[in-house]
Amino acid sequence: MVKTPARIPIILILSSSIFLALACNLSGSTSTTGGLRLNPRADDGSVSGSYQNAADMGSKAVQFSVSPDGKANFQISDTTNLLTVDSSPEKGPFLSWQGETVDGLGALSSKEQAALDRLLDSDLAYALAMIPLDLACQGETAIDPLQLAALLYPLQMRFKYQINDRQAAARSLGSLSACNFGDAQTEDETAGNPPLILMSAANPVPVVMGF
Repeated sequence: MVKTPARIPIILILSSSIFLALACNLSGSTSTTGGLRLNPRADDGSVSGSYQNAADMGSKAVQFSVSPDGKANFQISDTTNLLTVDSSPEKGPFLSWQGETVDGLGALSSKEQAALDRLLDSDLAYALAMIPLDLACQGETAIDPLQLAALLYPLQMRFKYQINDRQAAARSLGSLSACNFGDAQTEDETAGNPPLILMSAANPVPVVMGF
């Protein structure tokens, strides 16, 4: 049974400020060579790649990988500060960051809240949003739904615990992603190959159907 999260007295950051600040933290140069880069899929089905903000090529590239059973890692290549996610059915989804574990059940402790706030301010933050959203329209030949759900989990925790205006956040993220969501989808996309992630103004918290 999923517990109903308690209403906790934390400072909720307006989503438009969060995402637009992350997107507009520019180094002064513009390039189109960044964005999502996928490696060839491994023989065991693992998916890996990197993401760098194409509008800020001075930003650090984030490396990511996810195994077929839904265990994901995110890391800046020149650090050992690793974010891990376990979405395997046996254990249930949770993330681990700087010694704290967040499972999305109930209210956060002060230490968990502080860890998520540090994550939002880290060099991982922008890529954690854009990696799953840009992968969403690649299709199941590129990534399995369980793997995509693991990559999406940190963003879901941000929506749940750190964002007040979720509709504004969904619009902001949708405009930044390489994929189209909700009202931005064409008729062909809606009918033939919709993104694996559902996110719209009416359903702002992004989810992978079935997870």
